[in-house]
Amino acid sequence: MTVKRAGLLRETQGAMMLMSLFMALFLIATLYYVLGVGDAVLYRRIMQDGADAGAHAASVMGAKGMNLHVLLNVVMAVTAGILLVIRSVEVLLELIIGVLYGLAATLFLAPKAVPLIGVLSPVESTVERVGDTVEEFVRVAHDALDAAHHAVQHGYPLLAQARAVDAMAFQEVYDPPVAGGFVVPLLGPR
Repeated sequence: MTVKRAGLLRETQGAMMLMSLFMALFLIATLYYVLGVGDAVLYRRIMQDGADAGAHAASVMGAKGMNLHVLLNVVMAVTAGILLVIRSVEVLLELIIGVLYGLAATLFLAPKAVPLIGVLSPVESTVERVGDTVEEFVRVAHDALDAAHHAVQHGYPLLAQARAVDAMAFQEVYDPPVAGGFVVPLLGPR
């Protein structure tokens, strides 16, 4: 037995095959590891792209909601400005008529002031009626615009959420597909 063992220690046939086998196994394991890391990097990139697409879609929808808020504010400001101009004209006419009444009290300017009072009084009352009508319209319009503000405030975050999920999960752009997602906060400030 000792002769066989001593012969095995000195025997070198097949040593390269054994080293090649271990090296091949090592290279296969390394290749598998590298491919696994590459797949993980690609998977992470796809998931990141899906998340970015969802965030972008949600932010675009949020920006559209903000633009709608701005439009509603501008319409409210314009209607209030029109009412302000009409009321300013009304106050200006009242001041002019008041000054004319003061001038009519004098003997020297009374002949010129009285006809002007007769002309401006109906104009002032017409402007007042128009102002009252416009004010009623502005109140109704502002109530409607305020309701629209609340609808936009509560509706657009939900639309942004739906758009984000659509962009991430249902566009079939990402393989593997992003299973879903959400944007926080869902309903905005309470």
